[in-house]
Amino acid sequence: MSMTDPDARWWNTNRTRRRAAYVLVALGIVAAFLGGAGMSGLGSTESFWMPEAVIIVCLFAAIPLLVGGTLLQAFGVDDKQQNARVLSWGLPLYFVAMGAGSLIGVSRLPYGLGGAEVVFVLFIVGGAGAIAGIEIWRRRSLRTARVQRRAKSGVNAMGTVTRAKSYSVNYQAVTRVTVRFTDTDGRPRWTKQTVAGNIRKGARVQVQYSPADLGRRGAVVVKA
Repeated sequence: MSMTDPDARWWNTNRTRRRAAYVLVALGIVAAFLGGAGMSGLGSTESFWMPEAVIIVCLFAAIPLLVGGTLLQAFGVDDKQQNARVLSWGLPLYFVAMGAGSLIGVSRLPYGLGGAEVVFVLFIVGGAGAIAGIEIWRRRSLRTARVQRRAKSGVNAMGTVTRAKSYSVNYQAVTRVTVRFTDTDGRPRWTKQTVAGNIRKGARVQVQYSPADLGRRGAVVVKA
């Protein structure tokens, strides 16, 4: 028992934990880069430009640092103050840093690695592609969330379930439904969503929608 709010201590604040997560992820990326740069020269005395111990420490520390930063962001920071990029970019950035560092390390070798450089290029391209894909998905999700918020304060209508498939999620019954309704212009519309409970074909359900966004994902919300 304490007379001091534990959340008020400096090491328990969201700001401190968020910054600590950034530092851990940044250190993990740097370690991956340095480890990759020195890895190709391990066992060689001609191209060494870092102590072997430093290279080994970087190689083994990179992933734990990235995972630690990601976990601290996920479980140590309140949901509203989390940085989605820290949570999702860690592993792709690891491959980009490892690939870039390895290419630089190989370039310093007098004998090369016999074509293994292609693997490091794939690391970079794959990591960068993953980051681009994650960012596209994240932005699309944010747009959908904004449309859904507008839909929840939009027009109410009654719809008819034209197709229903029930199943269980975490021991709770849900139904994937296709609902037909008529918009304010008198045109028929259909939407597919998963709702709680067992819904049968032909059932009448309430929907809410944003008339200005009917051509966009998330514009209709089914209320079962």
